[in-house]
Amino acid sequence: MMTRQHESNEDDYVDEVSALVLNIIRSPAPGAPIAVRRRRSLDLAGFACLLMGISLSMMLCGSVTFFIGFVLMPWILVLVMLLYFVGVVSSISIFGT
Repeated sequence: MMTRQHESNEDDYVDEVSALVLNIIRSPAPGAPIAVRRRRSLDLAGFACLLMGISLSMMLCGSVTFFIGFVLMPWILVLVMLLYFVGVVSSISIFGT
């Protein structure tokens, strides 16, 4: 079960990400003079590009995480087998005495 504090932290993170995305959408064009800057709406193509960028970055982060786990898995298996072997040898030595 999740605690209320944990749920609150997740809600805070969602709120921060939502605020960040909304600030990106509402930001004025860079380099535009202050007098010309006006609130402009984001068209559908721009919003689709924003979502594509977000999803691409999430896929790349997931791929990197998967690759790190894939590379480390043989090391973990070797370590587990080594510890298992040490346990077997230790048990045999206890029975031998």
